[in-house]
Amino acid sequence: MSEAWALPREPTSPKDLQKAFPFHGYIERAEHRAIKTIQIRRFVDFASTSCSTLAVPELSAAELNFYHLNEFLILPACQEHQCSAVELVECKPQSPLVFISHWWGSKIKHFPDCLEHYSRRKEFKQEVLFWIFAFAERHPRKHLQEGPDAGFIGALALADCFLLMLGKGDQVSTFFSRTWCLFEVERAIREKKVMDFALQDPPDVLVETFFDQVGQMEKKTPRSEARSISMREHPFPIQAIEPGLQLDIRTSQASNKEDYERILQAVAGFEPSHLPEPGEARTSQERFCKFNRRLRGELALAMWYQVIQQGLADPKRLARVILADEERTTLNKNFSHSNFGDYHLAQLAAALPSNLLHLQLSLWSSQIGTPGIRALSKSLSQLKHLETLTLDCQMCSRIGQTGVDALGLCLPTTITVLRLNFHGAFAVRNILGLAKGIANLRNLRVLSIDIGGIENMDHRQVRTIAESFPPRLMNLHLGLRGCPYFTSSGVQSMVLSLPPEMSMLSLNFSVCDRINNDAVRWLAFKMPRMLKVLQIDLSDCVQVDDTSVLLLMQKLPSALKGVTIKLAGTRVSLPIQRAGRKLETIRRLLDSQERKNGQRPTESTEKNRHNNHDRHGRVQVCLSNLFVPFPFCSTSCRVCSRHP
Repeated sequence: MSEAWALPREPTSPKDLQKAFPFHGYIERAEHRAIKTIQIRRFVDFASTSCSTLAVPELSAAELNFYHLNEFLILPACQEHQCSAVELVECKPQSPLVFISHWWGSKIKHFPDCLEHYSRRKEFKQEVLFWIFAFAERHPRKHLQEGPDAGFIGALALADCFLLMLGKGDQVSTFFSRTWCLFEVERAIREKKVMDFALQDPPDVLVETFFDQVGQMEKKTPRSEARSISMREHPFPIQAIEPGLQLDIRTSQASNKEDYERILQAVAGFEPSHLPEPGEARTSQERFCKFNRRLRGELALAMWYQVIQQGLADPKRLARVILADEERTTLNKNFSHSNFGDYHLAQLAAALPSNLLHLQLSLWSSQIGTPGIRALSKSLSQLKHLETLTLDCQMCSRIGQTGVDALGLCLPTTITVLRLNFHGAFAVRNILGLAKGIANLRNLRVLSIDIGGIENMDHRQVRTIAESFPPRLMNLHLGLRGCPYFTSSGVQSMVLSLPPEMSMLSLNFSVCDRINNDAVRWLAFKMPRMLKVLQIDLSDCVQVDDTSVLLLMQKLPSALKGVTIKLAGTRVSLPIQRAGRKLETIRRLLDSQERKNGQRPTESTEKNRHNNHDRHGRVQVCLSNLFVPFPFCSTSCRVCSRHP
């Protein structure tokens, strides 16, 4: 064991501490003074083995907390250079990945073990750097002259996650009575940080977050679905968070009276130097109440999933707490892979605050059916300011026709972004009611609707949806994966209804057996010319071949910045399939075709566009010396507006 880790025989002096933790160098900004777990463990182990010589003799290692660590180790070790604890073990800036909020009275013995457990549960792909006030701030503190948040707000902005270290045993409830902890949580909510909870001894972690990183993870990472199920089903002692439902910033406590007063000044919306004036007391009380309701609402929302999974108390209490947060404008919750059913959805629907602007719910559950969707629809009709609605009901096989119709009739006309996923809702027969509701959204800019896997989806129903596209629609995603009766006629109806100024288009026609080259040619000739991003999935469309795909690539709008054309499982040759993955490879393929033929394919296409009509009234397009029939009506050519 090195000298820095050895147990001193004599009382430890500041010089002994400075020798054990030699100064490495200054790191200018506090937000770059994050610390590694191994570095934290070095401080904790030294304090634990030397506690009898650092502090009063009767203090045991199991009783050491951050107050002891700061007073008897960090302050003396940093005294000579007026530095932070991080600068005793590191000289290079370290930006935080996780910001930790904790009560200084919590024990330090199991603190590093809990952080290691948290890192494993989250499966971070990079070395985890934690920002902890006790280690990152220089002493004595001077940041109060700039306001109570000056010391940590920069670090919070840099961090990806916010970890509430609740402690252990009877210390857990203390967290929600500490002024600094509540203030940090409120700032994290304001910054929309991913929030997690941790308990010590034994270490336990809840990664069901306020802003639902897990839900995003399910869409992006391999094996993510199984991983997220494991995370969600892990039983976390949710009673540890329950004291937060009664938190009150006014009755909270802080070790430093000046800190307490300045934090309350900040919560009330006043500058640190502000002197209260007559009549401001009522305003301050109202802001304190809003602060309390906001934090309680977030905690209730974080608890909801585990309350349902573990069969605990009725969620009506949680619903009342969320409803009381009248200032809430965003609600984002993922209930996928849970016991969440119609009754729970009705309770959540009743808790939606009237001022809600953005609502995102993932309801991937076989227990969700028509009654739950109808209850949600009724509450949606009361939201007069809703701008964004995201509703993921994929694989909710119990949702029937009346549920989808009710949703369509109750969509608030203020919506500008609408994302609906009914993939695999096999009981749905048609989407006429939904199309009528979309047609009323005159300000809609973004529309994403996935109705894949529904057998009754054919070209007539897609035409109904297409006719509902508002003229100012900018982004469109249409998912029809695995619809057996969807044909090229449906593609024709859809492309003829696309707004001309659309900037992003995403179409999923994979595993649609009746899609053929005609559909691809319609896309080629009627694509909106202002498109910036294009994604087309034609995987397993077995009737699609090289001729139409090359034509589509030639006719891509010149304004495009990104293209993805998925062609696996088609009759398209492998070089063209690979080229369709991105815009650069498509351009290289077309360049090689030009060099091979000695002319630009697009010039040949334009030349033959007006000169080649067959006797059936169909345009013939010259593509690499191969004429390909293109179907239009027998009386008029819609490409060049000429009669054949």
